[in-house]
Amino acid sequence: RQRQMCIRDRYKTFKDLHDALLYKRIVKWDTDELTLDTGETLKIIEVDNECDAHACGRFNELFIELDAMITDVKLVNERGGFEYDSYTRRAELMIYNNLNPIALAELEADQGNLSYYYSVVGVTLANEIYPLFDSGMPDDDLYYN
Repeated sequence: RQRQMCIRDRYKTFKDLHDALLYKRIVKWDTDELTLDTGETLKIIEVDNECDAHACGRFNELFIELDAMITDVKLVNERGGFEYDSYTRRAELMIYNNLNPIALAELEADQGNLSYYYSVVGVTLANEIYPLFDSGMPDDDLYYN
């Protein structure tokens, strides 16, 4: 609980990210980042981790459409399960123009060796950090938004 409070105090929420992206346009992209018409970049980052746990992601080239105005941002297809000796959570950050997807980031966060540790995946935009989700199991109550 203390870690959760600390994260919320230092970083921005998903609603803040949603509001910061609205009505901007993607003008350039690669698998690591999107560049907006304002010159700002949206990058996927590992916000926090312990020991050998990790969090990462990439933008999927099949879903990038340049110059369309961003009208919505959602975290979709959230799922989790054990892989080898670690619990891993995955989700997609979907960016829309009206109802049409224009960008998709595939994200994951795992708990490392024997699911003992944690990691947090997020994005940066305009020098602000937005944690999206951590590697906790659904009943761990470690959501950041």
